[in-house]
Amino acid sequence: MVFNIIGIFGGLAIFLYGLQKTNLNLRQALGNKLQAWINKITIYHSLSIFFGIFLTFTMQSSSAATSLLVGLINAGMMSLSQSLQILIGTSIGTTIATQIITFNITYYALMIVLVGYGLNVLSKKRRYQYIGAVLLGIGFIFMGMNLISEYAEALKNSSSLLNLIDHLQGSPFLVFLLSIAMTTILQSSTAMMGLTISLATQGIISFELAIPIILGSHLGSCTTVLFVGLGKTSQANTLTFGNLLYKMIGVILFFFLVHPLSSVASMFTSYIPRQIAIAHTIIVLGNALVVYPLLSIFTLVLQKLFPKSKQEESLYHPKFLDNNVLESPDLALYLAKKEIVRMSNTVDEMFVGIMKVFFNQDEKLLYNLCKMDRIVDNLSNAIIHYLTEMKFDILTPEQSREAYGLLNIVNDFEHIGDLIDKDIIPIIEKQIDNELRLSEAGIAEIKKLYNMVYHNFYQSLGAFALGDKRLAQKTLQERNVIVECEAKMRRSHINRLHRGVELSRRTSSIHFDMINILKQISEHASLIAEIVLNNM
Repeated sequence: MVFNIIGIFGGLAIFLYGLQKTNLNLRQALGNKLQAWINKITIYHSLSIFFGIFLTFTMQSSSAATSLLVGLINAGMMSLSQSLQILIGTSIGTTIATQIITFNITYYALMIVLVGYGLNVLSKKRRYQYIGAVLLGIGFIFMGMNLISEYAEALKNSSSLLNLIDHLQGSPFLVFLLSIAMTTILQSSTAMMGLTISLATQGIISFELAIPIILGSHLGSCTTVLFVGLGKTSQANTLTFGNLLYKMIGVILFFFLVHPLSSVASMFTSYIPRQIAIAHTIIVLGNALVVYPLLSIFTLVLQKLFPKSKQEESLYHPKFLDNNVLESPDLALYLAKKEIVRMSNTVDEMFVGIMKVFFNQDEKLLYNLCKMDRIVDNLSNAIIHYLTEMKFDILTPEQSREAYGLLNIVNDFEHIGDLIDKDIIPIIEKQIDNELRLSEAGIAEIKKLYNMVYHNFYQSLGAFALGDKRLAQKTLQERNVIVECEAKMRRSHINRLHRGVELSRRTSSIHFDMINILKQISEHASLIAEIVLNNM
C-alpha cells in the first residue's frame, strides 16, 4: 500500500512538472504577445475577462495568473475594478484545463512526448523548439495522470482505504479543509483536480465526495496569492483579499448544492470523471455569474474595507499645483517648478534603484521601480496640463521662456524614467530569465559609466532645483567626456569578443544596450542643463 501511495505522488510530481514545463514554454512560444496583450488590456477594458481566461491558459495556473495581476496593480498599471474583471477570467480559465484532462488520451501520452521531444531537439527554429517543449509538458501531464490511475487501481480494494473514504463521505467539511491544505501544498488547483479525476476514474472517489474537493481547490488557490500580496501596496492587498472573498462567495453558494449539481452533471454524461469536470465548470461559472453583474458594488465594498493609504494616494497626485493661482504667472511657475523637483526626485530614486537591480537582480525592487514610473507619468501629465492651462498671451517674454523651459524639462525627466522602465527593466528581466552573467570587465565598465552618468544627472537635477548655472555648466562640460568613455567601452567590449571571452559573447547585446541607454540618459541631463543656462 505504501508503495502504491508513493507511486500516486510520483505521478502527481510528473503531472506538476508537466504543468510547469507547459507554462514556461507556452510563454516563450508566444514571445512578446503576452506583453502586447497586457499593454492593450489597459486600453480595452471590455477584453478583461477574456484576457484572464487567456492568461490562465498560458500560465496553466490561476494562482500564477492572479499573482501576476497583483504585480501589475502594485506597479499602478491597472485599476482595482479592471483587475477584478481579469480575476474572474483567470478563475474561468481553470475550467479549460480541467475539461481537457478528462479526455481519455493517456494512452497517447508517450506519443505526444515523442513528437514533442523530436520537435524540441531536431528543429532549428526556436518557436518550433518551444512548441515541442509544450507538447513534452502536455505529455508529462497525461503520463502523470496515467501513473496516478494505475497505482490507485491497486488501492481500490484496500479495506483501510475504503473505511477512510466512508468516514470522509460523512464529513464533507473535513474533506473541504483537506482539499484547501492539499491545494496550498501543491500550489495548483489544476493539479488537485487532476488527482481527483484520476482517483475518480478508478472509482475510489464518488461524485458526492468530489464536490467539497472542488470547492476546497477553488478556495485553496487563494493562499499562494495572499502570500504574494504581502508587502505590496494597499491596492495590491485589496486585490488579494478580493480574490479570497470572490471565491468564498462561490464556495458558500455551492457547498449545500451537491444533489442539484449531481442531477445537472448526470444529464450530460454518466462518466464520473467528466461529471466532476462539469461540476467544476458549473461552480466557477456560477461564481462568476453571481458576482460579475454586481462587480461595481463588490469593488466599492472592497475599497471601503481596504481603503488606500493617504501616503500612497498622495504619491500619484500633484502636491503643489493650484489652479487658483494660474492668473498669477510667477506664483504658478514657482509651484510648477516645485512639482517638477518632486517628480525629479522620484526619477532619481528610479535611477539609483535600477542599477541595484541590475547588479544584484533584486526582483522585489523591480516591482517598486515599475510603480515609480507610473508616479512619474501621472505627475508629468498633471504638470504639462497645468502649464498649458496658463494664459500665454498675458505672460512676459521671460515668463513665457521659463514656461516653455519647464515643459521641456518635464519631458526630459519623463524620458529618463521611460528609459529606465521601458528599456533597462526588460534588459534585466531578460538577464534574470536566461540566467545571463556579464564578464567582470563588462560589469566594471558599466559601473564606471553609470557612476559618471549618475553624477552628471544629479548635477543637472541640482542645477534645476537650485537654479545654479555653474552646476549646469559643469554638466555640459562632462557631456563629451561621457560620449568618449562610451565609445571607448564599445571598443573594449569588441576586443573581448575578438579574444573569444564567452561571457562577453553571451551578453553582448545586454552590454551594448546598457551603455547606449546610459548615454541617452546623459543626453537628457545635458538638455536639462542647457535649459537652466538659457531659459531660467
